[in-house]
Order: sequence, then structure tokens, then C-alpha cells
Amino acid sequence: MQPERIIKNLSKNPLTLTLTVGLYCHCKVPSGVHANLMQRRNVMKIGEFANLCGTKISVLRHYDREGLLEPQHIDKFSGYRYYTSEQILSFYRINALKKAGFSLQEIKEIISGKKTNKEIDAIFSQKESYF
Repeated sequence: MQPERIIKNLSKNPLTLTLTVGLYCHCKVPSGVHANLMQRRNVMKIGEFANLCGTKISVLRHYDREGLLEPQHIDKFSGYRYYTSEQILSFYRINALKKAGFSLQEIKEIISGKKTNKEIDAIFSQKESYF
């Protein structure tokens, strides 16, 4: 078994996210978001979701096009995108990997579940060699 790899972003109130098997990220979630996660289990429009994640709607649309974070539901008549509170952690997982220097294509490969742990470890080792 591989030792766990940890990407750290030290902050006052870190939240530990599982990025993939054996890979964890300690990152700060904006105040109130974590409490909101515990209270919300409903569906929200893209604007509210973007606000909770601290990002722009255009970023979420881009992630959808790239197949990284697809809305839970798209209304076929209005085209509105709806996300769930559970997807907020997925957004932070993607964002943490992006901040660690991974391209969107690499992130897609990591979170897709199609890579073996050995292949994921090789990707991280390659990134570490740059630093």
C-alpha cells in the first residue's frame, strides 16, 4: 500500500477532501459553505452553486463542457443547469488539483476512476519532479 499523499493549503479551518484513493487535500472552504453543506440537500441553480463555490458561472459551464463537473439536471425546456450540494465537494476537489498544477485533462483522468492507483501515483510523481 502506498503512503498517503497530502496536498496542504494551511488555513484556520481546513476541510480534508479526498481527491482520489490515497490522495487528500487540506484546503480552506469559505466560511459558511461547510455549514451550508450540512443543511442543504436540495438542488440549486447554477448561479447559487457558483456563489457557494466562490467561482463564476462560466467556470462551471466550462467544467461541464470538459466533462469534469456535470450538472445533476439540465432543464430541457429552459436549459437551466441544476447542481446539488453534494457536488460542491467535487468542485473543491477539482479546484485543489488545479491549484496543485494539474491540467483539466489530467484532472479528468484522475477523477474519472479509469486510472489505476499506480498510474495516478505516476502522474503525481511526475508533478512532484517539477517542484
